[in-house]
Amino acid sequence: MALNSNPDNSRYKVIPLSAIPDQKFSVTLGGQICQIRLYWRYGWLFADIDVGTDIVCRGAICMSSQWIIQQPKVNFSGNLMFVDADGHGSQIELEKIGTRYKLVYIPESEIA
Repeated sequence: MALNSNPDNSRYKVIPLSAIPDQKFSVTLGGQICQIRLYWRYGWLFADIDVGTDIVCRGAICMSSQWIIQQPKVNFSGNLMFVDADGHGSQIELEKIGTRYKLVYIPESEIA
């Protein structure tokens, strides 16, 4: 699924981030209390996602315009992706996380 280059659409939730190499935070997405860890390794951004005590994914590679959660999960509704605000869909650059590359939650109802 490709989102337009303006992820600030009211149907999606943009999750504020900082351009730091390792961050962990809690956020409510579609009524789910999620813990997300983003970390930079070997020139790539990875994600660990939990809902409560349930693991949703570990070590998922984050790429612009690609789903972070690759397989349907019974313990998570919706999906996440990084959107390139410049519309190019290039590899994520650490120093542009949160500005050019925005983490967006897409609810299940918007996923075709």
